[in-house]
Amino acid sequence: GGERQRVAIGRAAMQAPRLLLADEASAALDPRAAQQACDWLREAAAGGGQITVLHQLELLPSLAERVIGLRAGQIVLDRAVNDSPALHAALSELFRPAGPGPDMTHQATTSAPGLAPVHGAP
Repeated sequence: GGERQRVAIGRAAMQAPRLLLADEASAALDPRAAQQACDWLREAAAGGGQITVLHQLELLPSLAERVIGLRAGQIVLDRAVNDSPALHAALSELFRPAGPGPDMTHQATTSAPGLAPVHGAP
């Protein structure tokens, strides 16, 4: 599965998309391959933007410049990616279960600098 995933990421990158969507692109990969996939995704999105669902927070700095956290379809976090304690605290809060039932938290990232906060489709 990991090889197919890497090929799919490579093919997407070769198309120079204006917007790249990726759902858990690094989930089935070993750490080295996951880092390589993130590098490819960032390069592919350099001319446009990228939205990636990600749960491996250690990959954020190599993948994105900005992180938008969603909980139950609502934006609950919108910050620049950095190593600040405030960002780490906000991410910890984002991934804390929101009450009874399964935690349905997802994290979306974008590498397109200067985007306005996303509050809904135009």
